[in-house]
Amino acid sequence: MSMKLSYCGLTSVVLGSLSVVSVLLLCHAMFIVSVSAQSNEGILIKIVNSSFAPLSTVEGNQVRVAVTYQVNEGSLEDEKINGIMKIYAENGTLVHSSSFPEGFIAKKKGGTEIFRTTIRDPTVTNLMTNITFIDFDRQETLSNTVTANITMQGDNQTQTVSDEAEPVEEDEGPTEEDVFNE
Repeated sequence: MSMKLSYCGLTSVVLGSLSVVSVLLLCHAMFIVSVSAQSNEGILIKIVNSSFAPLSTVEGNQVRVAVTYQVNEGSLEDEKINGIMKIYAENGTLVHSSSFPEGFIAKKKGGTEIFRTTIRDPTVTNLMTNITFIDFDRQETLSNTVTANITMQGDNQTQTVSDEAEPVEEDEGPTEEDVFNE
């Protein structure tokens, strides 16, 4: 007995019950690989809010992006990790990157981390930030990457927030004095 079987986008001529089982197992394995590829990050991060505004005490404009995180991998709970914020100009040129000088502890229940740095070039008025959590030694990516497109505040310009804005505590994260510049 011969019959044509189409499943998971695969078409197979079935010569017996063994072929049907083989096709089903292959499709199931493809589904598992697909799901794993989408959820392989140990930490999930999301932008809470962002801003780009002039500083009042020093020359320059401060980029500030707050992200919340959720630890999905038990081995990362209570571990010292780091995060990196890469800042790009409108034309895609990397302008600056910064991270936490001493890292931070990935809290079991998740939390909020605030990335801050100063851009001294007054001609930069629109920028894009990419933020990713990494291991403390800066060798391995631990999270997804989140992006914020931000426009300079002040002088009748407004802030662009990438995700829904929520209030965050101001005392978290590095200040412009202790941000490690790479």
